[in-house]
Amino acid sequence: KKLEPVLDAMKVGEVTKRTFLTMAHRKRLTSTGALLKDFSNMLKAHQKIVDVEVVSAKKLSEDELKKLESTLRSNKTFGEVTPILTNRVEPSIIGGIQLSSAE
Repeated sequence: KKLEPVLDAMKVGEVTKRTFLTMAHRKRLTSTGALLKDFSNMLKAHQKIVDVEVVSAKKLSEDELKKLESTLRSNKTFGEVTPILTNRVEPSIIGGIQLSSAE
């Protein structure tokens, strides 16, 4: 009963409001994180977005990441998919980059 005014103040949509009220009624609000993660994954799949981790010996510049993203977009392996790049630095790499994705 305390959740509904909060959701109203946040001006969430009716479906979202009903979802959270149902979760609260069933004592499942602790599952909110998992629900949001799953929804995000489904939305990315629907929008044909794929997360790509770029591992390199040094931090790549924004320009380097943009060039890499452009190269990946033009690669037929990716097809219609939009890659979203994140850079992780791993100093033990001697040279080059490593790409990894859940796809």
